[in-house]
Amino acid sequence: MTLPVARALEPLKFLRIFLQQLFNAVVFVLVVHGCITIYALLLNDASARTYEYGMLRVLGLRKYSLGFLLVAQGLYMALPGVALGLLASAALSVPILAQIAEFALVPPDYTYQPAAIFTAIGVGLLIPLIGNMVPMRRVLTRTLGESLDVYHQASTETTVNVKRLEDMGLSVTQTLVALLLVGSGGVIYYIIPMSFIFQDLDLLLSALNAILLGTVF
Repeated sequence: MTLPVARALEPLKFLRIFLQQLFNAVVFVLVVHGCITIYALLLNDASARTYEYGMLRVLGLRKYSLGFLLVAQGLYMALPGVALGLLASAALSVPILAQIAEFALVPPDYTYQPAAIFTAIGVGLLIPLIGNMVPMRRVLTRTLGESLDVYHQASTETTVNVKRLEDMGLSVTQTLVALLLVGSGGVIYYIIPMSFIFQDLDLLLSALNAILLGTVF
């Protein structure tokens, strides 16, 4: 049995692999940009509403309830974006899929893939949680005196933290660098040779793309 269409499309598989790696890199950059944007918005909001948060704590609001309030605020900014993004992608994909179906002489399929929906929702929930860590930590670690100080400004504050190595147990920087080197070594010495052994070009380009994005960020 011969498959002339599959044989004709076989050279295009390399184009598909390169486009997939390009889209993965774009999604990664957009996730990082979204985390930074939500971090900046929530950090400015937390600094401007420090007195309000202090009054809520005086009125009996617990710290975990205040943290939940900040998480809900981040989701309030992210979930509408996810919904609008899904609707916009569905609307834009209809004419494109119609043109492809007309060119290929096949019936068009406008249904969303479940993986695409779960990926969009997962990324939309992950971005506010990551971007909310530092503002939440700054709000929850303030004392009531600092929170109720109306003349306090986060841009002019001076914080002194004294930590001893025996209290920390080990260096956080050394641990992060060690984990980064272990991950890089695993990718270089295991993933890349395995991609050559199994002749998996997709795996090779994914490993190289991960190394590139790791060095950039």
